[in-house]
Amino acid sequence: MSRKSILVLLVVSTIILGTIGCDLFGKMGAPNKPATPTGPDMRGVGNIGTYTTKTTDPEGDSVSYQFNWGGSGDTSVWSSFVPSGDSVKMSHAWATAGTYSVTARARDNKGNVSDWSAALTVTVRVNQAPATPGMPTGPFSGVAGRTYYFSATTTDPDNDMVQFRFSWGDGDTSDWGAFVPSGQADSAAHSWANGGFYQIAVQARDKLGGETDWSEPLGLVIGDTAYLYTIALSWDAQPRDLDAHIWTPAIEGDSWHIYFSRKGHLNIAPYCSLDVDDVSSYGPEHITIKRAFTGEYIYAVHNWSGEADITTSEAVVRIYNYGNLIQTFTIPTQPVQNKLWWHVFKLNAETGQVTVLNTLEDNPPLPWTDQDTRRK
Repeated sequence: MSRKSILVLLVVSTIILGTIGCDLFGKMGAPNKPATPTGPDMRGVGNIGTYTTKTTDPEGDSVSYQFNWGGSGDTSVWSSFVPSGDSVKMSHAWATAGTYSVTARARDNKGNVSDWSAALTVTVRVNQAPATPGMPTGPFSGVAGRTYYFSATTTDPDNDMVQFRFSWGDGDTSDWGAFVPSGQADSAAHSWANGGFYQIAVQARDKLGGETDWSEPLGLVIGDTAYLYTIALSWDAQPRDLDAHIWTPAIEGDSWHIYFSRKGHLNIAPYCSLDVDDVSSYGPEHITIKRAFTGEYIYAVHNWSGEADITTSEAVVRIYNYGNLIQTFTIPTQPVQNKLWWHVFKLNAETGQVTVLNTLEDNPPLPWTDQDTRRK
């Protein structure tokens, strides 16, 4: 074989080996092909989706990423460089309905570029957001350090699955929950480190990214201490002003009427107090009993505003014993005229016996002592 033939053979062999090497080891020096992007596979038109990918570089170089969103020439800018093996997230919203193939590629800090990844198929369609959830359901009072559960539900006009997140009123917001069918409730739990008044709200999002406004808040009173009894009153928008009242047995030589004008005390007689006087709907108003005395406590609710029938208030009274719910009362709903009082129950605080009244009356169950007509 001549020298010239040998030289030609060496050149051809080098080209073949180079081609095989590129096939076996990828583009020379380039990062490995990124993983298939992960993220929502359904989006509404105009709803942002966030997508993630990652890869490694054979030489350990830092890596930048670019996404192709599936439209003609629709690619992202290159991301900032991150260490080899770290993931990157990018967000995108599609302006028109259709089916899109989302891919990603990587570039190292020497300029070597990988192949495009396998595609994630994303379906985009016109979407209607879910209905704003109603007020969350859950306890109206509790004790610091204990965990409490709250639930919510909503419906989606497209019958898409929905998920919820809760704002806990202490600066913390839950993660989005799992998707559930439209109309099905979901729940989340939280605990509060300190006593105080907190407003719990919930937001919903459908599977295509359509988000609702935040709901009306649920008022929650957290105490630093679990008291003997806490009685919580809540109601709807109308009538706007309901009031909690309680009459105590004889305590240190006197019987007490606790209400907005005589809120009582926890550390001296009557060892029973009202926390707030809510005059603009919903509540809650809490009466706390710290010490039990012989005899009966009588609890009633008054429609101070008188602007609507008390039976339309959807009022609810809950009794808690050391933070644990023991009984719930719902106002009777049969229409009545000029009945301003709901007599709810009698309580023997020493034995824990609750006697149900649950009647609508013209007058309070006992005389209204020191009635204050100047209030409000």
